[in-house]
Amino acid sequence: RHHHRPGTEMSRAWRAAAWIAPPLFCLWVYWLGLKTWFYQDDFAWLHLRLEIPQNLSFWAAMFGPMAQGTIRPWSERAFFMGFSALFGLDALPFRIWVFLTQFVSLTLLNAISRRLTGSRLAGLLAPVLWTTHSALAVAMGWTSAYNQVLSGCLLLGAFYLLVRHLETGRRGYWIAQWVVFLLGLGALEINMVYPALAAVYVLSAARHEIRKVLPMFVPAAAYFWVHQHLAPPASSGIYGVYLDGAL
Repeated sequence: RHHHRPGTEMSRAWRAAAWIAPPLFCLWVYWLGLKTWFYQDDFAWLHLRLEIPQNLSFWAAMFGPMAQGTIRPWSERAFFMGFSALFGLDALPFRIWVFLTQFVSLTLLNAISRRLTGSRLAGLLAPVLWTTHSALAVAMGWTSAYNQVLSGCLLLGAFYLLVRHLETGRRGYWIAQWVVFLLGLGALEINMVYPALAAVYVLSAARHEIRKVLPMFVPAAAYFWVHQHLAPPASSGIYGVYLDGAL
């Protein structure tokens, strides 16, 4: 008969708690975000599905520049059109999906921190401290800010796959990193900085692998060029960019 030592069971309990605690802490901090209904930009995205096919084609609705010239097919178009088709104006399923995405981000940050530091405590504290950052309040309470939540999740996902590739040398991790990186470009424009983040890490952790990272700058630059031509930034109004003496 096998006897389990108390220390072993305690270790397993600690490992499980270290993974579960960050999502539970996030839920405790932002639980009111599950109860928020739609407001402001939400209604424009909810109405987008009704524009097809009377005023817009599906492809124009998914990939056409909208909302100050942004192109975010996964985090805005597909998210709102898909969930509104399934759930109508019931906001709870939207909010649950936002929270689940954030829970994935916290788990990824936990795993990345553990691997970079070799410390379970660091893995636990990193997502907990991130959760307490005040900048998350809007993202966890406003459905239109899902682009920020999904963007962070995809950035962390690509970086985790990079770390695993450098650890194991497995090609599958490298290919998966490319897929997640390219998907991130459809979540939020800021995801095009991922090749720079990856390059900085590789230079510090595995300098001999830097040549693998350089090709990722090509789609990032191409995305920037296409975005600037299809959706040039505003030159006036509150979204305009001003570089003058008033600075």
